[in-house]
Amino acid sequence: MEKILNDTEGFVDKQSLKNYWYVVALADDVNSNPISVKLLNEDFVIWRESNGGLTAAEERCPHRQAPLSHGHLENGCLVCPYHGWTFSESGKCINIPSAADSVPIPPRAHLNTVEVIEKYGLIWLCSGKPLNPLFELEEESDPSFRRINTEVQKWKVAATRMVDNFLDITHFPYVHAGTFGAGQDTKAPNITLEHLDDDFFGYRYEILAANPEEAQSTSGSNEESVERSMTSGFNLPLTVRSTITYKSGLEHIILL
Repeated sequence: MEKILNDTEGFVDKQSLKNYWYVVALADDVNSNPISVKLLNEDFVIWRESNGGLTAAEERCPHRQAPLSHGHLENGCLVCPYHGWTFSESGKCINIPSAADSVPIPPRAHLNTVEVIEKYGLIWLCSGKPLNPLFELEEESDPSFRRINTEVQKWKVAATRMVDNFLDITHFPYVHAGTFGAGQDTKAPNITLEHLDDDFFGYRYEILAANPEEAQSTSGSNEESVERSMTSGFNLPLTVRSTITYKSGLEHIILL
């Protein structure tokens, strides 16, 4: 079985990694045309169904391996750009234009579909068998919160290093010295790992953060520094959630 070496010790079973949910696109990216995404070094095509739902399948057409993301949609069905093979919203091949009407469509002509859902303005894909349903964010249905989806950023770094960065708090006085990290204590606070809720495991801590003028509308305070009550939580395989609560009552949740 194929193994993936990580950047420390040991290995991670690639097949096991397939059984988790990953963000592969913004929901707004999937509109009237199919798109191609890559996950765990495998290519998939995602398209919008006629009812607004989503279908995801292996990217290559089973006929001549043409990239299906180069095709087009007709009534929610995906049409291959090479020979016009048409696939329904379930991935089933429903039309082979070059075949006689009397010729049945063979089972191997159908697509291998994978699990895909749209949630939090994002497209989540699982190419294996999901071990768990995607986590719930109660704030998504809370009218006192407003969700803002940022643009996609590409970092030239391993995903595990990104997770490490998002969970690390001792870099604040250095990397963020020009903003909220200015003047922060460089000593790491005492923390205890705990289950923050049913889905995220992490820790709670408090910091005294710089509060420059451009950040005061966010913190709800015009003081030079503000206390932040924070949590940093992790959900397998690569999701981090950070919360920031100010004495003003304002609260921010960052999902990475």
